[in-house]
Amino acid sequence: MLNARTSRGVCTRLSCAIAGCALGLCGPAHAAMTLRMDLNSIVVQAAGGFTGATHTGLLSLSMDADASIAGVRIDDVSQNLTADLADVTGEIRLKDGHVVGGRVLVTLSDSTTYTAEIGPGVGGVTPHVAQGFSVDGLTEAGDFESLTNGMMYGGVDVSEWLAGRGSLPGSFYLFAFDPHANGTDDDTNLELYLTAVAPSPGSVALGALAFAFSGIRRRRSA
Repeated sequence: MLNARTSRGVCTRLSCAIAGCALGLCGPAHAAMTLRMDLNSIVVQAAGGFTGATHTGLLSLSMDADASIAGVRIDDVSQNLTADLADVTGEIRLKDGHVVGGRVLVTLSDSTTYTAEIGPGVGGVTPHVAQGFSVDGLTEAGDFESLTNGMMYGGVDVSEWLAGRGSLPGSFYLFAFDPHANGTDDDTNLELYLTAVAPSPGSVALGALAFAFSGIRRRRSA
């Protein structure tokens, strides 16, 4: 498992592995479509207070009346989303500022859901001047449930992802987390990325990791 990283989520061995894949060392590459969900103003709570870049404990995810889904994009093209955000639940588990696991569940007003596990060993907490903190990492075991007509998630056609249901790779980027003294911020943003993969284990795994971190790096550099 690729689990070595720096304290800011950019893994040296990961970068080498991706470079190796680009050189053809892990088999032929396969194009993969990418989907991004933007969730705004969700509630994030660190029980007992948040200790910053070296935090150990749970970040619990939930929503209040201000939370919303700002949009869904496929290969950076905005989709016609016809449902609202109904619920967000989950947690990000941290140890010394490193992501060690967790989960996330997003439910829309048409009862369709997306769920994923947060993988251990890649990603962590990053402080940002005047913007609080961000947390990034990889997701795995992604799945859609209760799809309308068997392929629509909030009115968005996700049929490209159905072959990988239950095993979709991706990433998350939680940002603008600026908690009060009690560890709570009710105005945090969360982006979820996922990849539609072709059946080639070596290239798929590394390609998914490359995509996940390219999206996060672009967002950070903006």
